[in-house]
Amino acid sequence: MADAEYLRERYGLDGRNNRLLYLLGAIAALVIGTWLVWQAISLTKPQAHASYLGADVHSDSEILIRYNVTSDKGNQVRCSVHAFNENLVEVGVKEVTTTIVTQPTTVEVMVVTTQGAAKGEVRDCEVVK
Repeated sequence: MADAEYLRERYGLDGRNNRLLYLLGAIAALVIGTWLVWQAISLTKPQAHASYLGADVHSDSEILIRYNVTSDKGNQVRCSVHAFNENLVEVGVKEVTTTIVTQPTTVEVMVVTTQGAAKGEVRDCEVVK
């Protein structure tokens, strides 16, 4: 018995299983292609980045939060600014839209809080048109 015949007989390999392999390969190629297109689109979108500088507590109901925003000049960037108490419970939030004039643009925003805040954080900055 030839080696090819022996292997087919022992493992049940024949030409019909190739269709399944081709189908799985086509599905994998489609998934990978879709992911590559999605990555290319997201890389071409304008980017915005923020870095937290600090905060000054003004009262039990207000905190001044400072941060830098970097993006292309002229872009409008919307950031979500959050205030937290000593137990890291969110006690205030504010969305701020800033036009980028310099690199970086420093932003100061007063956030009204429901209790005394101890620190702030900047999240989810995105370019808006």
